[in-house]
Amino acid sequence: MRALPFAMLLAGCFDSPVVPCTVECSSDEDCPSGLACEGTRCSVGGEVCEVELCRAGERRCAIDGMSVELCDEAGAWGAGDPCAVSCVSEGTQSARCGALVPSIGALAAVCETPSAGQATLDGMFSTDMDTACTGGVVTQTGGPQICIVRAQRIAVNPGGTMTVSGSRALALVSDLDLDVRGTIDVSARGGVDGPGGGTPRVSGAAAKAARGGGGAGFRTPGGDGGNASGSGGVVGLDASTSSILAGGYRAPSYMDGGGGAGGALALISCSGEVSVSGVLDSAGGGGLGATLYGDVGRGAGSGGGSGGVLLLLGGRVTIDGTAGLFANGGSGGGATTVTTVGGSGNRGSRSTTSGAVGGASADLDGVGGIGGYRGAIPGGGGDANNESGGGGGGSVGYIVLSTPVGALAPVVPVAAKLSPAAMITTIGVH
Repeated sequence: MRALPFAMLLAGCFDSPVVPCTVECSSDEDCPSGLACEGTRCSVGGEVCEVELCRAGERRCAIDGMSVELCDEAGAWGAGDPCAVSCVSEGTQSARCGALVPSIGALAAVCETPSAGQATLDGMFSTDMDTACTGGVVTQTGGPQICIVRAQRIAVNPGGTMTVSGSRALALVSDLDLDVRGTIDVSARGGVDGPGGGTPRVSGAAAKAARGGGGAGFRTPGGDGGNASGSGGVVGLDASTSSILAGGYRAPSYMDGGGGAGGALALISCSGEVSVSGVLDSAGGGGLGATLYGDVGRGAGSGGGSGGVLLLLGGRVTIDGTAGLFANGGSGGGATTVTTVGGSGNRGSRSTTSGAVGGASADLDGVGGIGGYRGAIPGGGGDANNESGGGGGGSVGYIVLSTPVGALAPVVPVAAKLSPAAMITTIGVH
């Protein structure tokens, strides 16, 4: 390489803050002011750049700090993975996309070890089956265990339905994209809690022989039971600020009648995007209808369970206009009459404008209270003429969308159906 006059070098450095030989070009027009295209690089003073070859497989952060460049087999740097958070370099020729630190304490280290492969989810899934928890099972203080499904990419394809049961909460954790175009259902089924919901989270007054049971509270109070006002449950813990992953609250049981709690589902992309164009549902269960009349049994309906928790956490969180995210409360069971048993309540609705219909009663005044939904508190149970009461409806749960500080905040299209309204927060990142 021939020497350059000192004045020429000084002028080149002064005219442009860009370091020579770092910008690729095909003509002078591609180069910043003060530099000219020589070969394939912008240089100063017509000097040809000597490009040092990299070793295949090496990685480095791109100049913008938002992507990783990968060295190809020819020893040239090329485009690699874009980073939803940022690019982090931990030494010479080593770089990776920064990973999130989830706000859930038991999951704080889940992104530290990269995974591989793609998981396409569909069908029945039990969080109690250890082999299904490919990322292991973690224990929480003050909350249920968490079953982790771990892969580089995770998808629920259109038409697919993943129906989840079990006592553990569920966390789907991907390195890159997590794309839900089908349905994930972590709802309660009648008096059976959704995964990670309920016990020890119990809320409201139990049904008695004549007094309707109160619905479970969570984001709002639960609905009161009919006749003598079996009180609805009070507001529960705020899931948007909690460091544990747990579902909703169940209604208390008298003769096994209380509605179950909606479950807990976390969708986490460590270095990419969580996108939902399908359905996520964490409905509360309906309270059981009255079966007997008088003091020898339960003549009143039981309360509905609350909706659960849907937590979406990633460098980007995208909700499509076709998406439906629901954590609505279950409805209360209906009261009995001397000759007719009451109808059971229904699981939380998949609607933003109407709640689950309460259980029927032959005495129309003894129907169960409707379940809570977006902007509406649960309904109270009715008073039957025979002094028996319907159960109260359960509260809505939580939908939480979380992205790191400095990232684009999630936008929820008007056409998307979310009930209740989403709470948008920020989380830590490393």
